[in-house]
Amino acid sequence: MNGLLDESLIDLQMSILDEPDAYDHVIKCHLYLRLRNQYVKPLLCDQVSMNKFEPLFNEVTGKRQVIGKYITGLLVFMATDETSTEITPIYQPVCLDWKDYDGSAQKDRYVIQDTGYGNYYIYDGNDFAVVSEAEKNKLVANYRKDMSFIHTIGGANYDPFNAAHDVTACLVTFQLIYKLLDETPSETLFVTNGIREIRSDQTSPIKHMFIFSGEAIKEHQAAPAKYANRSHLCPPCSTIFGFDLA
Repeated sequence: MNGLLDESLIDLQMSILDEPDAYDHVIKCHLYLRLRNQYVKPLLCDQVSMNKFEPLFNEVTGKRQVIGKYITGLLVFMATDETSTEITPIYQPVCLDWKDYDGSAQKDRYVIQDTGYGNYYIYDGNDFAVVSEAEKNKLVANYRKDMSFIHTIGGANYDPFNAAHDVTACLVTFQLIYKLLDETPSETLFVTNGIREIRSDQTSPIKHMFIFSGEAIKEHQAAPAKYANRSHLCPPCSTIFGFDLA
């Protein structure tokens, strides 16, 4: 992955956890989420070997047509089939080219060009397997149709998917993936369902997310030394805001 050295460097500040906060984010899926009126299970989605990411990284960097600053990552879609209680992540490698600097937000802005999208993949336990765009769209549509959410802290009613604040994908950069793997003893990336409580004022929506970690997140044990639950939560889009560059 020497190609990562050519990217814009993202300022990734990782926090060491002294308490099992990660498990708390995971187990709250049973409180806030329902899939066809059942618990989402299993909560652990995928365990991806470190060496499986390089072909996906090379897929999008190998066809870059723009000279300049860029960042690579994976769009990770929430998907499910018609009958199970399992969330299936679908991975799409992407390359984001620098667009401009937003002075008011003091952020660089990156855009995904038409050539910046790779294939869609499902991890089958051994390797990434290509799925068609039609199959991806069907599985994501199942998620939108069959998921229900308690959208506020302290809420009691499960509401259907709402495009105004629910998401069908998040973006995780390859820099973040390799930083997680570099700072934990595992050579495996664990992808786990989780809940993101934006604020505790009971006005901001609860969001379903993926937690990315270098160790399994288990009950009654110290959480992984470092994990990520702040990937850019967004619907699939062409413009990505908000990367803090080192």
